[in-house]
Amino acid sequence: MSEEEARGQSAISPGTPSVGGLILEFLGAVSSRSKTEVSRAQSQGRLALERRSLQQDRQNMLAKLGREAIALLNGGEVDHPGLQRGAERIRALDAQIDALGTDPASE
Repeated sequence: MSEEEARGQSAISPGTPSVGGLILEFLGAVSSRSKTEVSRAQSQGRLALERRSLQQDRQNMLAKLGREAIALLNGGEVDHPGLQRGAERIRALDAQIDALGTDPASE
């Protein structure tokens, strides 16, 4: 066997990946997947935050609309049986809350 043939047999052929190369390839795939998942999670988080904000705005507008409807009922500007029932229920709840006294946590 010639010296060149001996060197060729002992060396790893160029097409065979080394252990270090395989590790680098694996880490690259993990890193790429991680970046993709983090980006997806950020996007979902932003959407969830926007949804909660919009739902809170909606709740605030419903509460404001209710206060305005009660003010119109109390002022005699509106007379509707359904609104009257709702306003009565709110007054009853307010009376129950008042009867319980102040909230110790707020003191």
